[in-house]
Formats: sequence, C-alpha cells, structure tokens
Amino acid sequence: MVKRIGLWNPYLDTVGGGEKHMLQVCDFFVRNGFELTIFWDKNIQRQMEQKLSLKLPENTVWAPSLKSMSWSKKQHFLRPLDVLLYATDGSYFYSPAKHTIGFCMVPEEKLYKMNWINKIKTFNWSFISNSKFTQKILYRFGIQSKVVYPILDLPKHTNVEKTVNAGTALTFLSVGRFFRHLHSKRHDVAVAWFVNFIEQHPKYSHSKLILAGGLKKEDAQYFESLKKLASQYPNIDFKPNISSVDLEKAYANADFYLHFAGWQVNESNNPERTEHLGITPLESMTRGCITLCYRSGGIKEVIRDGENGYTFSQLPELTRKIFEISTDPKKQEEIRVNARETVVTLFSQKAFDETMRSLYKKFL
Repeated sequence: MVKRIGLWNPYLDTVGGGEKHMLQVCDFFVRNGFELTIFWDKNIQRQMEQKLSLKLPENTVWAPSLKSMSWSKKQHFLRPLDVLLYATDGSYFYSPAKHTIGFCMVPEEKLYKMNWINKIKTFNWSFISNSKFTQKILYRFGIQSKVVYPILDLPKHTNVEKTVNAGTALTFLSVGRFFRHLHSKRHDVAVAWFVNFIEQHPKYSHSKLILAGGLKKEDAQYFESLKKLASQYPNIDFKPNISSVDLEKAYANADFYLHFAGWQVNESNNPERTEHLGITPLESMTRGCITLCYRSGGIKEVIRDGENGYTFSQLPELTRKIFEISTDPKKQEEIRVNARETVVTLFSQKAFDETMRSLYKKFL
C-alpha cells in the first residue's frame, strides 16, 4: 500500500530557504516510498523548481489550499495521509493524518501560542526546528522540538588557494532578500560600513561591495532607498533577483562575505528579527569566501570565531578582523578548509538523512 505525505505551507509562494528545507523533508519521505501531495490553489511547480534548484516528483499531486477548505473537507483530504508537514501561520487544527510534523523556521511568539486548545489540537504532533537557536526559543514558548538542519548544495571544490592581499582592492558580498521586516538582512548597515571603510582607508578605495538577493514588488520602495543611500558610490553594485548562475560567480569572485541580519537586535526580546540559521553565509563558507557575520541568532552555533569564519558585534571589530586576516594567507587557507568541513559535517545529504531516520524511522 502506497504511503502519502502532504505539505501545507501558507507561505509557499515565498519560495525561499524555508520552503526548500520543507521540500527536503518531503523528499526524504518520497525517497522512502511516499507519494507527495502539496496543498496550494495552483500548481507552482515550475516556479519552485527554478528558484530552489530542485526537482519535484513527477507524480506530485496538487490539492486545494487547506486555508480555503471547510472543516469537513479538510478532514477528508488529510485523513488518508500518513504524514502531514505543516508550517504554521499561527493557526492550529486537529489533524486526522497518522502523524503531523510542525515545521518551525521563524521563532516568533505569535506563531506558537500554546494555549490549552492548541495543546489539545497538537497533542500527537512532533515539531522540528531549523536550528538550535530556534529550538531554544520554541522551548521558551512551550514547544519541544528536534533540530533538523537543511541540506546545502555543495560545490565539488572550494578554492582554498584564493588569497586576499592587504592593501589591494577587495570584493565584499552580501546576499539576502531585499526587505525591511522580520529578519531583515540590513543592507543599509552594509552600505554604511562600506562607505566608511573606503573613505577612512583610501588604499582600499577601489574595493567593491555587491548586494544580491530576491526582490518583490512590495519591497521596491525599500530597495530604491538603498540605491539612493549608495548613489554616490559606483563601486556598490546591486543585483536584485540574481540568477543561480550569477550568484555562483559572485561567490567565486568575492574575497569576503558579510552578513548583518539581527544588527543591534535584542535576541531575547525579538528572536524573530535575528538570523535564525543563515543559508547564504553557509553557502559562502563552501565557496571560498572568508565569512564574517553579526554575532546573533543561529549564526553563533555554526561559525566558530577565528576557526571557520568570524563573528562581530561592532563595525570597528569587523574592520579590524578584515585587516588581520588579509595579512595572513596561511590563516585564510585554514579558515576556508575548516568552513567547508563544518558545512559538510552538519549540512550534507548524509547528515540530513541520518537525523531524519533517527526521528521518523517508525513511519517509514
């Protein structure tokens, strides 16, 4: 008898890292003999495959969005499922699927109100988190979850011999969606730091800052404000909606990767505004960039300062660390080797499968 897994994510058309992570969970079950049903009002398979660089099963079933269903119809669609994977928008429901997995990627309290009614609805659910940081915050909200890191697409080789030379033009890269809300990537801070960097250190005046990432229509005004902020500096290059091919080239050409998400946010009070894990810093770590990230959120559990990358809490600290590593080619190679090993160990297909099998072996 064929087993079935269903995916319901109210934010599916965001088509970002969280959606890719959920599809990786689905793919694990598909590779173990399950058929996949996605609940969405239209088939967006091509869009998902193009943006996420993945292939959905040919026999994927597209069913109506659960959000638009009556209670009885929802029960009709969910009852045949062996597993339902659900990313909450703050709402919970009784699921007649044999098992329901709550997928937790944004540690925002309003999404996880575990009053007595929701506790009853989810009494037989399990929850998975995308990082130890998210797991810790969810525990504070009354949810016990297991960490399942996503799978990173690893290049075959990392250029550990690429050398940064002090006093020469440097290329800095920062990748992330252009938007203001939640865990904003704070491109404005990147621009402000870079402008100060080249003005205070003229020998680096020919350096370049590349800002790349997704851009939606509703964020156009924010994007224009960033361009205005950088208008006097032609060596700040914006690349909205960059293709995967061009992004790979950007990683290959960059000396340093910079990440400012969570900038000056109190992560205890507003954990949702920090970087919950950080896919693009991880990608940069496997592509030969020296990675420097603001010290908050899930970043801290992956980057060991001075071993496989760097973290910073103040802009002068960021500049100092760039200067220090630029004078030490041997240390640069060590950082690059350690960075790749970290990602391979924690974010490989093998590591993912081992974790999933340990959690859900009885459902296979």
